[in-house]
Amino acid sequence: MNLIVISNKKYPTDFRKYLMAAAELQSAVAIHIYAWEEFVVTFQGHEICRLPGAGNEKVVYEMVRKLSNGPSIVLTGLGGRLSKLAISAKRYLSNCHFIYDIYDHFQYGAHGVDYWRWRWNDLRWRYHVDSSIVLSADLMQLYPGAYHLNNASHLTPPIQKAPIDPERIVYLGSIDERVDWEWLKGVVANGIHLDIYGQVHLAKAHIEANLASLLHNNPQVKFYGRYDNNDLPEILSQYTVGIIPYAVNSPLTHYVNPDKLYHFLNCGLEVVAPGFPQALRLSRYLHLLNNPQEWNNCVQGLCNSPKAGEWRHQDYTWERRWQELVEIVRLETA
Repeated sequence: MNLIVISNKKYPTDFRKYLMAAAELQSAVAIHIYAWEEFVVTFQGHEICRLPGAGNEKVVYEMVRKLSNGPSIVLTGLGGRLSKLAISAKRYLSNCHFIYDIYDHFQYGAHGVDYWRWRWNDLRWRYHVDSSIVLSADLMQLYPGAYHLNNASHLTPPIQKAPIDPERIVYLGSIDERVDWEWLKGVVANGIHLDIYGQVHLAKAHIEANLASLLHNNPQVKFYGRYDNNDLPEILSQYTVGIIPYAVNSPLTHYVNPDKLYHFLNCGLEVVAPGFPQALRLSRYLHLLNNPQEWNNCVQGLCNSPKAGEWRHQDYTWERRWQELVEIVRLETA
């Protein structure tokens, strides 16, 4: 079984590239198609084709068909022109099982006309695909018949774990509407040193203002900007505690299953987070902190009752997810 990923993210920044690498390790052919304002085809980690996005569907998909040369899983999400281009793939790619890859709720940040456009594209794409997978188990309520393919990480724990240092912690990921700034400021007010890696999503002014305020009022907070997932082993090796400052009871965090959770835990970091749904689901492995004023109690838990050691990182690898995805397709096509 081969793997074709059609995405609105370019290969270097697409988290599905690690699923592709896992497939290749098990002798599958894996091809990434960036389909947005242009087509970019990546094969074995190297760009092999770049064409304008309009009018080149047939050329691109015929090239992919020759490369895959066998039964394939076609994995694609939703977004603007992406679903339209993915639908056209069904005309040119044979012997393929098309899967709708739902890794967040399509309503994320959408209002008015945008909301209804997303909803229409979602319904249309569901009609065309053979199966659907969801990243968050809660999304199965909105997509009856979908399969849950959990998140994973390409990272592994260090051979020897350093002593826990709760005075120096890390946050990494998109800085967007999901961040609870009051919670984050409350944690920082305890005098801890916080390093932030990421970028402001969609460059929204009020989010940039919150970040600027946090940095201005707390000199012990450092912002390092955008990072590459390939750099995470080096970055996370400097820390023993990570935080995920996501808002509780927010529609934007109800269906989120953040990859940073799995990066932290696979690296052996202790994780502190408020009780958004996925954090509650993994509470056995996390230190839940809804009230930043209880930080000292949290520190005692970090030092005296660490939880990351209970995490089985081998259950959260992309190799495991590839095996599960192949099994889903086999069940569907039996």
